[in-house]
Amino acid sequence: MVFCSLHKIILTDLQIAMKRIVLFLTAAIVMLSGVSAQEDKASEFNHLKAKAERGDAEAQYRLGHCYSNGDVVPKDEKKAVVWFRKAANQGHAGAQNQLGMAYYYGLGVDSDKKKAVFWYRKAANQGHDWAQYWLAGCYHNGMGVPKDIEKAKYWARKSAAQGHKYAKKILEVYERE
Repeated sequence: MVFCSLHKIILTDLQIAMKRIVLFLTAAIVMLSGVSAQEDKASEFNHLKAKAERGDAEAQYRLGHCYSNGDVVPKDEKKAVVWFRKAANQGHAGAQNQLGMAYYYGLGVDSDKKKAVFWYRKAANQGHDWAQYWLAGCYHNGMGVPKDIEKAKYWARKSAAQGHKYAKKILEVYERE
């Protein structure tokens, strides 16, 4: 009888120890996978930066977003603008739109609505729906360009035709006026 009680105590202690070991190993795996994920992100970033430095416009655009959002690297709007500009100068519409936003809001550069319109227009002429939307807003509010509701409607229509939901809402407002 004593043996059975002692046996149960030993088994219970072993079960508790095994559960602790399993929890410890699980925690170690989770921690190591987090380190691995960070290493993977750092490796991807380094690969992206190498491509960007070789002149790849898409990589330059994506690298600009890394700096703009603080992904893998500390947030740095000035570095973001450098990379967006490199891609924008190669005709990357997304980068042109981002550069327009940088100038409009003064992110990494001094705010300059005329330069914002310049970059928005370059992207908008390539069919970038967000740039078309932002350009419509510039014409509507007379920011960087003289106020011109007809041009605002024109760019809002182009953006809405691509399914841009905010441009569609602006057009609804124009139609009610």
